[in-house]
Amino acid sequence: MVASSLKVPPFSKKQICLWTRHKNKLS
Repeated sequence: MVASSLKVPPFSKKQICLWTRHKNKLS
């Protein structure tokens, strides 16, 4: 996941971070 996230633009990386945090909240 980390390796693939490095290929996406910074704004997409931010979206992934927010989505991950949101998913962690749900878990």
